[in-house]
Amino acid sequence: MKYELATAAVLATFFLWGCGGSDDIVNAIKDEIKDNIKEQIPTGTVDWGSKETVNNTTLTTLGMFQTFGPVDSLVWAVDEAKENRKCVSGDYQKSGDSITFNNCKGLLEADPNAIISGSVKVKAGSNQNSNSYNYDKFTVLDGDGDKTTVTGYLNVSNNSNDTEGSVATDYLKITFTEKVNNQVKDYEYGLVSYQSNWKDLGNDAFSLNSNGKYYAKGEKIGDYAVEFHTVKPFIFESEDANPTDGLLKFEDLANSRNSVTLSANSDGKTVIYQSLNNGQQFINENITWDDIWDF
Repeated sequence: MKYELATAAVLATFFLWGCGGSDDIVNAIKDEIKDNIKEQIPTGTVDWGSKETVNNTTLTTLGMFQTFGPVDSLVWAVDEAKENRKCVSGDYQKSGDSITFNNCKGLLEADPNAIISGSVKVKAGSNQNSNSYNYDKFTVLDGDGDKTTVTGYLNVSNNSNDTEGSVATDYLKITFTEKVNNQVKDYEYGLVSYQSNWKDLGNDAFSLNSNGKYYAKGEKIGDYAVEFHTVKPFIFESEDANPTDGLLKFEDLANSRNSVTLSANSDGKTVIYQSLNNGQQFINENITWDDIWDF
């Protein structure tokens, strides 16, 4: 199943592959990653009594949950290179399990004008539909001149029939640079202990079930971190449709009494949007999915 997803970027500071085959070494690296994660996650919170703040965190969380963040675009470009598709301009080199991109243009389906640089290691999993992707300063400069940079790890797996699959990572750190009124603005997002599972339900319908944590730095509402999970899997009638069932909840990592729930209505157009501010109900609305995507 293919998802048309945003071209964001993901960045992490450690690798799971470059240190030999010892399980002890790999486990030590994973422990080091966990320590680094603790240092990166903001310990403070934002104003959950502000509707702008809650709307902002809701939109970002829904993007992490529903669109797998940047996964589709990142994996697409690498798979195109694996199949030897040529760049419109620039190039890439393959050496063993590594691919290095040099200002390669034309590999991203969602943005043919995007230019890719940096490198990625690809390791095959237990079956032909399973791969691990390890990105090193993988940079996407989109057609609007905004830049995202990726260093980090993704594991993408489908079953042999391509009827269900998952995307997982221990830690992905997202950096995004855009120009606003001739000023450069930097944002940073970290995706932590993330897993998303999808299942084909037939007749183009599918279910989506995700959980994980992420943090955001640089947004005008302030720095924050949340944990999210699907209390009930979301059901979509097609890839272009809104969900007709499902419940998503996310909580402020600094104060679990700050939270949001999104409960899909069966009409496929509206959603029950509720939030708590320090345990007290703050938002309780029945709005459209389009309203949320416009936050």
